[in-house]
Amino acid sequence: MKRTIKNLLWAAAAVLASCTDGIEVPGPSGEGFEGVDQTCGYVRNLDEPRSTTTLELRNGKPGTTQIYFGMTRPAAKTMTVTFAYDESALAAYNLAHATSYELYPADAVSLQAGGRALVTAQSQRSSEITVTVEAAPAAAEGRTYAVPLRVTPSDASIRMAPGEDVYMLLVKDMGDIPDATKPSGIKIVSCMEVNETNPLNNLEFTLKNSGKMLVDIVVLFSSNMNYDAKTGRVYISNNENIRHLLDNREKYIKPLQQRGIKVVLSMMGNHDRAGVAGLADETARAFARELKNLCEAYELDGIFWDDEYSDYAEGPGFVYPASGTAAARLIYETKQAMPDKLNIVYMAYMGDYMAGTYRPGRLYNLPDVDGRPSAEWVDYMLNDYRHEDLVTGYPVQRLGIYPEEYFKDVFNLIIAGQDEYQQMLDTGCQVHMIFAMDPTRANFSQPNPNRVGCQLESMRNIASRLFGDQLVWSGKTYAKDW
Repeated sequence: MKRTIKNLLWAAAAVLASCTDGIEVPGPSGEGFEGVDQTCGYVRNLDEPRSTTTLELRNGKPGTTQIYFGMTRPAAKTMTVTFAYDESALAAYNLAHATSYELYPADAVSLQAGGRALVTAQSQRSSEITVTVEAAPAAAEGRTYAVPLRVTPSDASIRMAPGEDVYMLLVKDMGDIPDATKPSGIKIVSCMEVNETNPLNNLEFTLKNSGKMLVDIVVLFSSNMNYDAKTGRVYISNNENIRHLLDNREKYIKPLQQRGIKVVLSMMGNHDRAGVAGLADETARAFARELKNLCEAYELDGIFWDDEYSDYAEGPGFVYPASGTAAARLIYETKQAMPDKLNIVYMAYMGDYMAGTYRPGRLYNLPDVDGRPSAEWVDYMLNDYRHEDLVTGYPVQRLGIYPEEYFKDVFNLIIAGQDEYQQMLDTGCQVHMIFAMDPTRANFSQPNPNRVGCQLESMRNIASRLFGDQLVWSGKTYAKDW
């Protein structure tokens, strides 16, 4: 992101490589698998192609989610599968992810039809099972717990690779903290240039009819990755602005979270060999652990990845030239270390537009990692400004096109023949990013000279075009007071 950002799956569920040579598995994206002459099984969430998802409870009310059993080839005959709460599965999960989740009380969890689902002959997936989780007095508010559900198919010939027979539902009781999610499900990401702007300004924009916050996710832009030549270590580097916000989370971060807004930290390079796309596997795992420690210490909700401003070079612990494969490994390892946190990828373009070398960057079309497609470990993918690139195998509802850059007057167009908000809706995209929102800047309520559009007009358009609602701005502003 220039100024910092440059201007301009839903894949069939993955299983171990031994199960995926030569088999075609139809899915929403039309992707296929290749596998040996054996049928392999797996468990996924209905709304997200993952075996681990998070369910938030609010106001003492129960929450629900749906899961299903899938196979890499059609069932030869009708069969049943049984899901059951299995506390023994959690120890292996915690060991594999270096996590320390505790069990959510089993008596607060119920499974539709006793956990039994049917797979009809020639089908590749079972009927859905609804999992209902009640609020549990023994569960501490704000803490994440685990509900391990193991599946057992009635057909013993179905191969269940290690870990593929367990669905891990992470449960967090949010107490009376509201949910910013709007009825349409569309998420608004506000990437804040905190070198200049107080992120609390996001608190003052709501929707009139739903009463919801306009913004769902605030990104603190940006922390950095740096390389210590003496120790050979890649470390997190926070400038004075990021450091002040983190050290004063009660003032700047918690108020956002108490209104239901997720707060994530941007991570990008900083003019040395460290960067999102340049770490070797072990270096990536070590850095992911550092990110986990930071997110836990400051109670952040995830990481926003931006592959810019790195001077990639050879060296022990690094990959050169930098690659999408290395970037995928780092982002994947971060999700492994923090399954309950957001992983958001910004697909910055690279090269020189005027020289004709402008092209998609390394974070575009991230490859699978250990047989797992990006849809399993990336929560949202966001295009660069003025771009509408789709990502092969990635669910379009978690893809953002036409982000808006408020500092540089890059506002979406609503003109004859080009309505970019409508294009988002028609494409099925359900996430939209705005960058550098600042109600104290001159272009907030009126256009800059020789420019078209302003921040407030854009936010009103977002409210009306994406939510069928009306923007309410309180008029209150927060100065950068540090």
